[in-house]
Amino acid sequence: MSEINRETLYYIHEPEILKRKTDQFVGILHGVVGDDEVLSGEVAFLAEWLKKNRDVVDEYPMSAVSIAITRAMDDGYLSPDELEDIKNVIRSIVPPIQDFSKRAELPAAPWDQDERVEIQGYTFCLTGDFISGDRKFIIDETEKKGGIFHKSIKKTTDYLFVGY
Repeated sequence: MSEINRETLYYIHEPEILKRKTDQFVGILHGVVGDDEVLSGEVAFLAEWLKKNRDVVDEYPMSAVSIAITRAMDDGYLSPDELEDIKNVIRSIVPPIQDFSKRAELPAAPWDQDERVEIQGYTFCLTGDFISGDRKFIIDETEKKGGIFHKSIKKTTDYLFVGY
């Protein structure tokens, strides 16, 4: 059996590498705009990350941020307007996260707007991550209305909550 080289291994694992790097980049973006401000040092950090990860820079959301940074740094100076433009691009990718530990108002759920939506006795399942709250919170709120949760999808599942 022939030895598999690094390039072949990279292409075998390319989808997982892209997902991991995208998740890492989105986490960094959350940190950058966490204080609702983008500083020149943070832009330099993002530019360096993009430089080190050239293999994914053409993929969204890295491409959107890369274009914004390249445009802004074209003259070698980051103006307040350019920093604001970069922040707006980042905000289009990672909107502000609400702090639900302080019981911020949740976005309206379908059953809050339409009393015909039945929860009592129906089965639910979750998949993915949710911006509107952690999984336990979503389960607790649905169970308060009489919903039943399963850890995995079954033939009897009535509703599937799909995160990102």
